[in-house]
Amino acid sequence: MFRLVYKKKDVKASSFMINDFNKYIYINNESNVILIDDEYTIKEYDCLLNSLVTFTLSGNAWVANLITGNTTIYNYDNIPVKTIDFIASSSRYIKNFSTEAFIYPKIYLNRDFKNSLYAKISKSDFNIIENYNSDLGLNGIYLVINDDLFISISKGEIALFNFKNKVLWQHSFLDLMESDEAFLYDKIINIDDKLFFNIAGSSNGGLFCLDVQTGVVLHKYRGFSRPLFQDENFIYTSDYENILCRIDSKTLEIEKWDVNELVKKQGFDNIHDHRSVVRDGVFYFKQTLGDDKAKFGVLDFNTKELLFKYEFEPKNGGVSSIKVGDDRIFVHTQDNTLHIFEKE
Repeated sequence: MFRLVYKKKDVKASSFMINDFNKYIYINNESNVILIDDEYTIKEYDCLLNSLVTFTLSGNAWVANLITGNTTIYNYDNIPVKTIDFIASSSRYIKNFSTEAFIYPKIYLNRDFKNSLYAKISKSDFNIIENYNSDLGLNGIYLVINDDLFISISKGEIALFNFKNKVLWQHSFLDLMESDEAFLYDKIINIDDKLFFNIAGSSNGGLFCLDVQTGVVLHKYRGFSRPLFQDENFIYTSDYENILCRIDSKTLEIEKWDVNELVKKQGFDNIHDHRSVVRDGVFYFKQTLGDDKAKFGVLDFNTKELLFKYEFEPKNGGVSSIKVGDDRIFVHTQDNTLHIFEKE
């Protein structure tokens, strides 16, 4: 179903981004940005010197110039549409800070990289509508719910705030767990006005589902402690031994698929890894046993079959990240090689 079509060496794990709108790959390479098009031609432009791509969103690439402190937004034809006098960035997936009309990244003004603000930025003209202090909420913005509300977390608590910094509800993880030891594991996902997240720390842990508006616990899936992944209106996770699980965010019903025998016949030990990706019901996962036995697999939850398996060369080391586009898979290995697979 897939075939390896291209390799690019000397790519750092966190340095590449993909844009499905124009099929470009952006690589932050030392102090300049390299573009690779859909025919795998490498392109370098003088205008991208001393720059880095901070994120891509809605077909636009946000390219920060580290000398001037400005950002130029390029559209999917790689034509600059606007230059703004600040640098915007996000330490997590930018879509977690995005609504229909606005984004809420951190911004840096006047090349002052020690101090940052949150900003409400229009997606249409890229102007700043409003600024907020970086210490908003408990410990900054973790997840934007809408243009009025955001989730904030601390080491032991989760809370819903409005952008006037008023807390609307708040829970400690200890109280949710009814335990004397509790901590957030992995990430928080927002779907259909529901929050899904794992709390670990004792045998009473599990996957929680909360109403985002009220903070009321809608459901607790006991015993779950694996990473969570979102695909449209579904949450995916895994359970012991190798059971792939899919939760419908509307009904909260869970469907389980025992893949243990299937994957072990193909040389995989387990499917549990936070680097996995789910898209259109297809689960992309990796396994590294030691540092020279890395494998990559693709499971289709709908058809209940293993679609693809690839074993990397020992020199590649382990798999450090996976990204999935419309018709391509991007797998980065520890030797800083980017492997690109295309659908056949």
